[in-house]
Amino acid sequence: MKTAQLSFSIFEAVLSNYGFEVIPYFDSIHIGLDSTCDIASVRILQSEYTSQNKNKIKISPYSLMKRPTINTKIELEQPEEALLTKLNDALSGDYLINEVEFAIDICSKSIKKIEMLRTFFDDHMLYQSKSQGQDHFYHHRYVNQTDYFAKRRQRRGTLVVYNMPSSKIRYQPCVHIEMRICYSTDLKDIGIYSLQDLIDFLPDKFWKNRLDLRVLKFNQLGHLTQPIETGLSMSSYQRRGQRLYENFHSAQHLLNDFPQYEPAFMPITNRRMLESRLLRVLE
Repeated sequence: MKTAQLSFSIFEAVLSNYGFEVIPYFDSIHIGLDSTCDIASVRILQSEYTSQNKNKIKISPYSLMKRPTINTKIELEQPEEALLTKLNDALSGDYLINEVEFAIDICSKSIKKIEMLRTFFDDHMLYQSKSQGQDHFYHHRYVNQTDYFAKRRQRRGTLVVYNMPSSKIRYQPCVHIEMRICYSTDLKDIGIYSLQDLIDFLPDKFWKNRLDLRVLKFNQLGHLTQPIETGLSMSSYQRRGQRLYENFHSAQHLLNDFPQYEPAFMPITNRRMLESRLLRVLE
């Protein structure tokens, strides 16, 4: 079980040292508007951005069974802080933030470096969700190489990772990491009640609890497959662990099928450990 955590600031600094640009942002925000809100002021803001060829605000009819006074939905696509501030000033009535996609794009001009970085995340990134009240390392890879680390619309959030030929922010190849939180109650649990909370959002605090990077110790994995067997050398256990891992395309995939092997993973908790593992992939 992981106990120590790697700070987002160290994660960002190390990747920057190897030529990557790390960009945290909101990929999407969904807001339900109460009938007391002045929708006209929101439409004026929408027109302002549409005139700049920025289709960042979508407005549509909406209903919520538990909140019958909510009748309109706003969808924001990659909103910058200036847009959030303007919308915060424009909304005078009640509203409910019920879905946020927290994203990180890790960009490079080199497609090859992005592919190598994706390999690093395949081998080192884990995410533990809950299924029927039990901790679970869920994994599903789609044909487009998009990895889901929790089921769609999972309570408490769904982690998704995929490569993009062009970041929505920098228009360079990137690895896209996204945490989708789809319920207002889960957003409130992490302190997101209002637009001001999103304006004041601190990526370091949020991602520190969600970027779970670990190192697989192959010799320990080999020992866990046959714990009662004795007399084998360390190298024999190492080879056994490596052969087992070759049957899986990621660390999360392995623990999805064999969660009992989690003790073979050691947390990456500091700059030196992260640099060491990155070098093995990038060199």
